[in-house]
Amino acid sequence: MVSCCHLAFGIKHLDGSFVGSVKAYIRKANILHAMRDYSKALEALQEASEQDTDYQHRKEISQTELKIQQAIFSQQTSESQEETLQRAMRDPEVAVCFCPFTC
Repeated sequence: MVSCCHLAFGIKHLDGSFVGSVKAYIRKANILHAMRDYSKALEALQEASEQDTDYQHRKEISQTELKIQQAIFSQQTSESQEETLQRAMRDPEVAVCFCPFTC
């Protein structure tokens, strides 16, 4: 069984030799989904969509996106407002906006 740490290591190397591989970005999205990093998973699918100029992988991309959207919805319905705020503050892009010293 491969741990999430090993999968994360593989994700970092995706931008090097696999650029342009639609399947690689779909795999990256699936790994990020398993790690519950849904926003980055959607970004990887966006990149896969942009690379899929001949629409050969459109069905797989759509199915993966639906799976991630369902996971996001499930997560949001089961958490309290305080948990939502804590999750948002863990996101570096959101945390910067709430920091009074950087805005």
